[in-house]
Amino acid sequence: MLVRGTQERGRGTQEGGRGTQQDVLNASETARELTLVRWGLLPPWVKDPREFATIINARSETVTEKPSFRGAIRHKRCLVPADGFYEWTGGKGAKRPFLVRPNGGGVFAMAGLFEQWLGADGSEMETMAILTCAANAFISPLHDRMPVILAPADFERWLDCCPGSAEGVIELMRPAPEDLLEMIEMQSNLNDPRPKAGISEDSELRKLL
Repeated sequence: MLVRGTQERGRGTQEGGRGTQQDVLNASETARELTLVRWGLLPPWVKDPREFATIINARSETVTEKPSFRGAIRHKRCLVPADGFYEWTGGKGAKRPFLVRPNGGGVFAMAGLFEQWLGADGSEMETMAILTCAANAFISPLHDRMPVILAPADFERWLDCCPGSAEGVIELMRPAPEDLLEMIEMQSNLNDPRPKAGISEDSELRKLL
């Protein structure tokens, strides 16, 4: 799911993995809309989506240069609301999942880009990618990258694509404050569809400091 402006309308969807449906918020001069698009950006110049590996993340350091993103970063920015994301750490066969979420719970918004793909047969598909940046000191024990998380005060600035330039939002693509998030270790069978995954039984809602 994403939030965007109604200047760029369409249909779509997203969930929690490549090619799934996500809610997104995008931008317009007058209004915002919450819509579903597919997570895994498909650039408009792709001829056959079956032959293209969709892109779930875009590196903020090169987003203005890459052909897949340089149009979207100027004209099709969006917010991707979430209440957390998962990271895994550990060696093969001993991976440990951690839920990363706002300190104390709640919802945050990740910076995203969306595109509308039109097929030769008239088919349409809306897709999106999440922007990433270098991990802050809190996340770096788990991963060297993290999503770009925007402060509420920066939402309007990020969504305002009317200037047709990315210059005014480059500084927003930075690591989140280190006290914004918390980590909770989850059960190792998190991805197993049979049991219900939950907080690790070895630690009662253990936060990593």
